[in-house]
Amino acid sequence: MRSTGIPISQLAVLGRIIDEGPATAAALAAGEHVTQQAIAQSLATLKERGLVQKQADPSDGRKSLVSATAAGRKLRETLAASREEWLTQAIDAAVRPEERPLLSGAIELLERIADVTLHRGGEIQ
Repeated sequence: MRSTGIPISQLAVLGRIIDEGPATAAALAAGEHVTQQAIAQSLATLKERGLVQKQADPSDGRKSLVSATAAGRKLRETLAASREEWLTQAIDAAVRPEERPLLSGAIELLERIADVTLHRGGEIQ
């Protein structure tokens, strides 16, 4: 997989913006569980690279909404395709044909785990 020179934390912010739509810096900070200062730094770098843009929030002109640019969306698509290609090649190289059913079972289990939402106290929703 090729390197973008962009930290994974900033790629996560870009992904959140693309997946969830335009958001305020405060909402992004809460979603990423980081401080508003950390988000401000990430957004400044992403904006400098032309991957996000800011515009006034139509419901509250004192706030700005951050959205992905076409270049930001293209970068995410390119990274996803690269990651998928790498994974396919890695599986082909490392997993023997008779192990494929085990891999399928493991993937199913990991997907179930990823879909779990925990409440405080560890209860499953």
